[in-house]
Amino acid sequence: MPGRHRQGGKFTGSHTTVTDTTARVVDEAAKRIEVTKISLSKIESVRNAKRRLKFRPVPAGWEVVVYGNTSIQTIYLFTKEPLAVKKALEEISL
Repeated sequence: MPGRHRQGGKFTGSHTTVTDTTARVVDEAAKRIEVTKISLSKIESVRNAKRRLKFRPVPAGWEVVVYGNTSIQTIYLFTKEPLAVKKALEEISL
């Protein structure tokens, strides 16, 4: 299992903890040359969520809500090539 914290490099912000599902997403995003910065938000608990990604365009790239089985976490991906990043992230197995 990968570590539960992400910081340094492309990661910014005061939150460094990620869920297991979010870790898969941000690790893939960090590999992408098109992604210049990743900002993590707090983890929220939910009941019986289905693992999925919800993308919302923002001026800097994407707001991505990562739904895990029992939690959700919003991340912000800064990119000038949002469609390429979205396509790459939709292909990962959650």
